[in-house]
Amino acid sequence: MRFRITLLAVVVAALSLVGVGVAHAAITALTVNPSAQLSADRTMVTVTGTVTCTFGDSVQVSAQLFQSSGRILTIGTGSSGALSCIGAPQLWTAVAPALVGAYKPGPANVLVSAFDTTDGTSTQTSANLKLGH
Repeated sequence: MRFRITLLAVVVAALSLVGVGVAHAAITALTVNPSAQLSADRTMVTVTGTVTCTFGDSVQVSAQLFQSSGRILTIGTGSSGALSCIGAPQLWTAVAPALVGAYKPGPANVLVSAFDTTDGTSTQTSANLKLGH
């Protein structure tokens, strides 16, 4: 009987170690380029940057753009769509159409979020942008 309890304890201890050492790095870096491309009609902005995530995972990057001009606030949002992670920095692009109105050349702010759809991890960053043609 004592042997069975000892054996059971060893098995439980061994099974608890199975998950040790397995770590998901998920999203390790997210950057935003400081310059963004403004469309000719000023209704869309293309935001770019890089994301680094675990090889084989899938990630989606979204950008929320804010530009104030006097009392007017122009807001837009866009997404990269699904990206397959390569385990090294890779380019992402999101086109953010203005929800109402139009953007102007000049400064803007962006909040960028990356969501790893494989393991559910996420990260975000914000940046000041310069919108131009």
